[in-house]
Amino acid sequence: MGIDLATDPIVFDSLLDNLNINARVYQTNFTFHPKVYIFQKLDNSYVAYIGSSNTTNWGLEKNVEMNFQVNDQAECVKLLKWFNEHYERGYIITQDFIEKYKTMYSHIKLNINLLKRQ
Repeated sequence: MGIDLATDPIVFDSLLDNLNINARVYQTNFTFHPKVYIFQKLDNSYVAYIGSSNTTNWGLEKNVEMNFQVNDQAECVKLLKWFNEHYERGYIITQDFIEKYKTMYSHIKLNINLLKRQ
């Protein structure tokens, strides 16, 4: 998950509170905005989706989006390797991270609101 597009801190609170989710924050000097979803099926094969949709109500139901389904197992394994490389370089979400992020987020929101007034 990238933080360069002002993810609401509530998302990080929810992720930290949910013991069944392992999420990390990937921070770069550029916008990190891929939408790659990889699922392991009951038969241990994979299916992946690459496209423009966020996993939000708007992204999944209301916006005009385009996604591509990947069933080829070799390609799914390549995507899984790509994901794991980024995941390992990500920061573990901690309460300390969330508190620091909330400060940064409030500055971002303030700047956005100031720009909207102009």
